[in-house]
Amino acid sequence: MSYSSVPQVRVHKSWAGRDKFRDALAARIPFATSGSLQGLLGRDWFGTGRLNKLDSERLYDARDQGALGFVVYSYATPIFWYITKAVKHGDGTRTRRGWHQTAQKFSVTTSKQQGAVGGALAIAGIEVQ
Repeated sequence: MSYSSVPQVRVHKSWAGRDKFRDALAARIPFATSGSLQGLLGRDWFGTGRLNKLDSERLYDARDQGALGFVVYSYATPIFWYITKAVKHGDGTRTRRGWHQTAQKFSVTTSKQQGAVGGALAIAGIEVQ
């Protein structure tokens, strides 16, 4: 799916835009903002950007096991992702099904986006691991 073919949503400009953003996240519908935030289906993901080694390995494991359902990117780095089934990792640990967020900190802009995504998921009643 190309970036230009996904619906445009606004994160902070209006209540209607926030509702559309929340709904897209909750339903895992691909979206793009007018800025650097976008959500893609797992099959359309394009890498781990500046994500730390542990989270990168977790994402690759999920992809390799067919469990990477959705990825929210800030610029070229995943900040949230949805796992469709439990994933077993090489170190013997498992990642549960559901939404996950990196604990890694980035720029001020990405931190604001992490807050917006986390807040939208919370308003939708969705737990993030």
